[in-house]
Amino acid sequence: MIADEAGDQRAGDGKLGKLVAERLPEISLPDLLIEVDGWTGFTERLTPAGAAASRSLDLPCVLYAAILAEATNLRLTGMARSCQYTYEQLEWATDSYLRESTLRDANACLVDYHHGLPLTGSWGLGRLSSSDGSGSRLAPVARRPGRCRATSGIAAAGSRCTPGPQTSTANTTAG
Repeated sequence: MIADEAGDQRAGDGKLGKLVAERLPEISLPDLLIEVDGWTGFTERLTPAGAAASRSLDLPCVLYAAILAEATNLRLTGMARSCQYTYEQLEWATDSYLRESTLRDANACLVDYHHGLPLTGSWGLGRLSSSDGSGSRLAPVARRPGRCRATSGIAAAGSRCTPGPQTSTANTTAG
């Protein structure tokens, strides 16, 4: 443990903190999003509003930027100032791909992937929410055929929502 100027000790500076740090390298948020998408394919659930089915090679990067803009409260204007994409490109990606239904499906894919990880079972069956310490029972979610179901642990046929190799490809520091 290391004490700061006020004499307070910071957690994570001891032996356990060092062990955790060795196993969880610093990674930039965009790199983490890209890596998780590689494991899960959640962006495949972000389908266009119209009939267009082809995806440009640049589309995932525009989607990552739009997702991060919303997730970090940069909003599209702030993200456009800090990345290579224009406000119009980010707005188009958001309007076309980041709708409530597609975000729900992408989130279900992420949850199904997480549900299939070996360690996840150690925390129970996923029927209780304990984020606030109350252990509240969760209402069952209606099953819809042909999509990842967040509470079932069963991915849609042909889906990448099941756990795969989890070797970190990005060992870079935040920057």
